[in-house]
Amino acid sequence: MPKITITYTIELEIDSEKSFLEHEENIQRKLNQAGCDLTAQALKNYDTDGSPIIVNNQRMTSKGLTFRHYQTMWGEISIVRHIYQTSKGGAPFCPVDATCKIINMATPYFARSIAWKYAQIGTRNVQYDLTHNHLRPVHIDIVQRLSALAAAEVQKDDACYTYAPQPAPEQVQTIALSLDGTCLLMIEGEERNWRQAMCGSITLYDPTGDRINSIYLGAAPQEGKSDFLIRLNLLWEQTRQSYPAAQSVGISDGARDFKPWLAARTGIQVLDFYHVSEYLSAISAEITACRGSWLEETLHQLKHEVGAAETILTELKELLDTRCYTSKSKEVVNKAIVYFESNLWRMNYAVYREQSIPIGSGVIEAACKSLVKTRMCGSSMKWKTPGANTVLSLRSLALSGDCWEYFWKQYGEYKTTYTMAPKKVRK
Repeated sequence: MPKITITYTIELEIDSEKSFLEHEENIQRKLNQAGCDLTAQALKNYDTDGSPIIVNNQRMTSKGLTFRHYQTMWGEISIVRHIYQTSKGGAPFCPVDATCKIINMATPYFARSIAWKYAQIGTRNVQYDLTHNHLRPVHIDIVQRLSALAAAEVQKDDACYTYAPQPAPEQVQTIALSLDGTCLLMIEGEERNWRQAMCGSITLYDPTGDRINSIYLGAAPQEGKSDFLIRLNLLWEQTRQSYPAAQSVGISDGARDFKPWLAARTGIQVLDFYHVSEYLSAISAEITACRGSWLEETLHQLKHEVGAAETILTELKELLDTRCYTSKSKEVVNKAIVYFESNLWRMNYAVYREQSIPIGSGVIEAACKSLVKTRMCGSSMKWKTPGANTVLSLRSLALSGDCWEYFWKQYGEYKTTYTMAPKKVRK
C-alpha cells in the first residue's frame, strides 16, 4: 500500500476581541476538514484500478466509478469508487466497503465512537456531544442506525468476548456462572408494561478467591428467555473449554426458574449469602427474642461453621413453636423456614470459604444495576425490544473488561475478501 503525504497550511485569524474558546473551536473546524480530506484520500487507496476481480470464486467486472457518501468522525465525505458485478447480475460488490469494514455508510472508527457513546448515554446526548464538543453535527437517525448495526455485529458472534487476552489456566481456580433479571418499562403496541430484562455474568477467580475478570451478557425482555439462555450457554461453554481444570460454580438468589439451568452446567451450587441474611434480618426485626446480638451471631455461625444451616433451620422451627405469637411474626419465620428447606444443599458456606469459592452474587447484582438500571431506567425512559437489545449488547461488551477494545481490533483487521482476476490471454 503506497504512503500518502498531504501538506496543509491552515490560516487562523487572530482576533483579540474573540474569546480563546472561539479560537479553539475554529481550530477544531480546520482539523475536522483536514480529517475529512485525509480519510477520503485513504479510502481511495483501498480501491482497485477497475480490473476484474474474483469474489467467492466468481469473476466480477467493474461497472465504473460511482459516488458514495461516507460518515467519518470528522464529517461527511464523498468519493468515487468502483462497484463490481458478475456478468449475470446479482448483488453488487464494493472493494472499498469490504476491505475498510464500512458499516452501512460509516467508517469503523466513527461507528465504534457512536456505539461507545450510545452504550453510555441517550441518543440526543450523543448527538449533543458530537455537535457541540467535537463540532461534528450528526443526525439523530445516524446515531440510532449505527448503534443498531454495531450491536448486530456483536450479537452475530458472541465469541467476540474471547478476543481479549485471557488469564493463563493456572491462574484460574474457579469459574462462577450467575444470572438474574431486573425490570424495564417496555412499549408493546399501545401498552406500557414493566417486564424483566435478563443479565448474566461469568466470573473468573484466582486460587485465593479474588476476582480476576467478569464478562456480562444482557438481553431485552422476551418470552421464555430462550434466546438469552442460548447465548449465555455458548459463552459458558467457551469459557469452560479455556479452563477445563477450574471448578464450576453456579450462584443465584434462590429463584426457582434459575436453579435447574445452573445445576445442569455447574458442579457446585451456591445460594447468595446476602439473600439468606435478609431473611434472618427480617426475623430479628420482628421477633423480640431474636433482637440484640442474635442476628450477628447467627450470620457468623452460618458463614464459619460446617453444618450451621441445618442447626439454624432447627432453631427456626423451635422458634415458630414456642416464641411466635403474632400472625406477622409467624409468617416471617415460616418464609425463612421454607427458604432454608428449599436451598439447604446450597448453604455450605464454611466449606465454600475454605475452598475459596465465592458465596455472594454481588457480581450479577451489580450487573443488573450497571447494565440496565443506570442506563435504561432514567426518568420517562421506555423501550421497544430492538432498542433495548441494542443498548444491552453494546453495554455488555463495554463493561466486560478489555473485550470492547479487542472486539473492535478484531473487527477492523485488514482482510481482503477478493483477489485480482488473472488476465485473459488472447491466442
